[in-house]
Amino acid sequence: MKELLRLPILLLPALAVTAGCTQDREQDRMHASYAEGLRRLEAREYPQAHIAFLQAYAWAQAKPDSLYMGLIQQKESIIFGRTGNYRAELEAGRQAYAIFQALDLPAKQCTAALTLAQACYDNMKWHTGDSLCASVYSRPGATDSLSIQAMLLQADFLLERPVPDFRQARSLYEQILLVDRNRLSAESFYRYALCLVSTGDSRKAEPLLQELGNLSFDNSERDYLKARIAQAQGRKEDAIRSLALAYSSRKFLMQSQLQSDVFKAQSDFYLQREALERQRSQILRLRNWLLVSVLLLTLGLCTLLFILYRNRQQERTERLISAAQESRLMMEEAERGADSYRKLFASQYRAQFAEIGRLAEPFISESRIGDFKVRAGKAYSERLDAILREIKDTRSRDFEQRLDRDLDHIVSRLRSQLPQLREQDIRFLCYLIAGFDTSTIAFLTDMSKGNVRVRKHRLRSIIAGSEAPDKVFFLTLVG
Repeated sequence: MKELLRLPILLLPALAVTAGCTQDREQDRMHASYAEGLRRLEAREYPQAHIAFLQAYAWAQAKPDSLYMGLIQQKESIIFGRTGNYRAELEAGRQAYAIFQALDLPAKQCTAALTLAQACYDNMKWHTGDSLCASVYSRPGATDSLSIQAMLLQADFLLERPVPDFRQARSLYEQILLVDRNRLSAESFYRYALCLVSTGDSRKAEPLLQELGNLSFDNSERDYLKARIAQAQGRKEDAIRSLALAYSSRKFLMQSQLQSDVFKAQSDFYLQREALERQRSQILRLRNWLLVSVLLLTLGLCTLLFILYRNRQQERTERLISAAQESRLMMEEAERGADSYRKLFASQYRAQFAEIGRLAEPFISESRIGDFKVRAGKAYSERLDAILREIKDTRSRDFEQRLDRDLDHIVSRLRSQLPQLREQDIRFLCYLIAGFDTSTIAFLTDMSKGNVRVRKHRLRSIIAGSEAPDKVFFLTLVG
């Protein structure tokens, strides 16, 4: 099981590398989505830009990256303002401004303040918008582009509120003219002319209006401004004519509302399509993770099965070794028991036949066994006859039964496992098992000592070459 415990440790470096690669990949995706949103915004493809910024914001929020979150919210506010979604514009502008204010980035905070001011004006929150613009152009020594943009934004919307403030708007326009005249557009010049006329300075407004009249193109917003200027000058017919031409501004407002509706519809469509794409990607990722998990589980299962199989084989080997050791100990014990039995029989019969062997020795060497038997028979008549009948007579089973009973059925096993042996061979093996010496066996079998040794060697060869299960045991007893 130690191998399985090592697997998670071995996977830690791979998981760390994977996590690092995942973070880098998410950051690259965030930058790519943000760049795509900027490109779409510049091309006025607002729904597509909105979707791209949503993706970038999700990755920036997961990181988290507050700077990109603020930039994305600022761009979202611009998109909502251009598509007529003023409430969403205000909320996005507030979030961007709060983020840059928390990050303490003055330049970013100024741009976010202008974006939020635009949103406040679109939602008719005039005082809030004025405060934000003033915070930008009231900075010490602020004569940069952002300050001019803030003054221009406030001046334009000073004329759009229910009670226009022509004097303050004129003051702001004149400050811009002192810094950079080229920052004012044609519409801004018309508004400046309206401020001049409305504040009683029509003489100064005439050359400006004449110069603006030489422009070769018009639009509904300019016609509306001309109508307001004519009305302020008391030229009612010109005012009515300009209002008639500015009728398209109503149509423009309707188109603006329609554009807002279209934006919402397109955004919903792209959001749903993006959600489907995310679900599809998630399903693919889940399928890949499932495949990887299945492979890892399969690998772990195979490893576990291999370890179990190896442990089982090891246990089986240990059991076999233990059984072999036990068998060896049992064999040794059996050999010691057989040897003890053999010594017991040998001592019993040796005591009875030691004298016979000693007395028979000179006669055996001189081949006079018969004379010795006659003398021995006379000397030991009854006792010797009884012993000889028990031991020598092959028809008598007393001797074999005694050996068979006391030595774990040795004679019965000899007969069953070695059927090729004759009765004389069985009796000769019984003499060997009983522990009789060569002289005694020669006396009992009417053989010379040399023939006894030859016969013993032949019987051992027969046992050793047989397939008897108790072959080793037989050889141990025979000696």
